[in-house]
Amino acid sequence: MIAQVPLSVEGRLHHLGYNEAGQLSGNDTNKRLILIKKRPK
Repeated sequence: MIAQVPLSVEGRLHHLGYNEAGQLSGNDTNKRLILIKKRPK
């Protein structure tokens, strides 16, 4: 199932691992990378 993405632009950016300043959030990015690595192929 695909994760639900917020409708607002800010919500979408945050969902993609961006913080409110529009910069990549290291914490979210690391979490996403870990999730991608754990995802079965």
